[in-house]
Amino acid sequence: MCPPSGAYAAFNRYAETSGADPRKEIRAYPHNGHEGGDAVHVRRQLAWMREVLPISPTSA
Repeated sequence: MCPPSGAYAAFNRYAETSGADPRKEIRAYPHNGHEGGDAVHVRRQLAWMREVLPISPTSA
């Protein structure tokens, strides 16, 4: 189990020593416990994947 303070600390330190400045985002789902955001978060993950890994439509 990871308490919120540990999750936020890891998030804030991510890539700190690499000199990189990655785009990062954290979402809190206070009413879901360890379920996270469940379906809401899956939709956000899929939207992120579409943005990061754009797929060009192919002509048939």
